[in-house]
Amino acid sequence: MSEALKVSIGVIAGALVTGGVQSAVAHWDRRVAARSAARLLYVHLYEARQAVRELSEARDWDAMITDWEGFAGPWEKHNEALSRTLSADDFRVVALAFSCIASLARGKAKDGESETLTFSPPAQRLAAYTRTIQAALEAVNRAAGIGSEKPRG
Repeated sequence: MSEALKVSIGVIAGALVTGGVQSAVAHWDRRVAARSAARLLYVHLYEARQAVRELSEARDWDAMITDWEGFAGPWEKHNEALSRTLSADDFRVVALAFSCIASLARGKAKDGESETLTFSPPAQRLAAYTRTIQAALEAVNRAAGIGSEKPRG
């Protein structure tokens, strides 16, 4: 085998190994980012689930200190990374949970615009939102590798 052929084979092999290593590192980075996003969103979903439960009992916006609009920022920031680790069905459930929370934010804003503060979400809707957020918690939990998430109450 000629020296030039040996060098060419070495260059090609080196390029393949380097590309493979870079691909593996990029995959690892995306996976770590997705798990981090899942863990961060888990905390927000956990807080939202508790807030919806409290809202179901209180039936009064004034009894709540929850910043309903504040849940949108973390979702917007982390949903792309989360999409890399969840199945399509799990991602849909998590997106729906944040949509439920956004609906509550809009409802509170709308109710706050009236002269007398009313409370518009029906109990059945709040119960459905709680179930949706619980399902999202379970999906995000699997992606985050946090451990067992059992429904409470």
